Amino acid sequence: MLESRFEVDKVLPLLERGLVLRRFGLTADDLPLLHDTIAELNVHWGLDGTMRGAADNLFTWQQALERIVLGWMLPDDGSPLWQNVSAWHGDVNRLDVFGRFAAFIRTLSRLAAEWRKPAVAEEWTERCRDLVQSLFLPDADDQYALQQFEQALAKWQEETALAGFQRHFAATHRHPPHPPLFRQRKPSRISARRHHLLQHGADEEPAV
Repeated sequence: MLESRFEVDKVLPLLERGLVLRRFGLTADDLPLLHDTIAELNVHWGLDGTMRGAADNLFTWQQALERIVLGWMLPDDGSPLWQNVSAWHGDVNRLDVFGRFAAFIRTLSRLAAEWRKPAVAEEWTERCRDLVQSLFLPDADDQYALQQFEQALAKWQEETALAGFQRHFAATHRHPPHPPLFRQRKPSRISARRHHLLQHGADEEPAV
């Protein structure tokens, strides 16, 4: 996710997960409102104009937040422009939902900025923990998975230390492998085939 372009069809499925909704004080009942709002705000992809390589924030999540904030601040009098940004006037009775959604987007933006910076293995370990704590609020049913995550993270850090790997590396670096964000699963035949092609270069498939 943090290496993506933050397309709408990637961001919304993340938001819809229960442990993400809990972290930001949202519920499944808030999702239809947020889906409609994002559609009306015409978000395409990109956290901001910099990610899109553009001189402005058009069609980005940053522009969406700016329009929501302007809608809170400016009167709905037919001239809702401020510095060429169009205000979006939503339901004033749902400002709490919009505020929590804004916190979600700002959290993604902060994490993405951090993950773009190269770091040593120890720093990546802390970044993984920060990501989990910032985005997810596990409940009792998630404790086993959380324990597995911590064990895998500790093992990964131990292995990089034993290997004497002290260099800074980016999130897209293949050596050492990425920190374990999710419980490892047995690869399917399709995913195993994709991995083989990517590793050996024969008629390789595009990465997902």
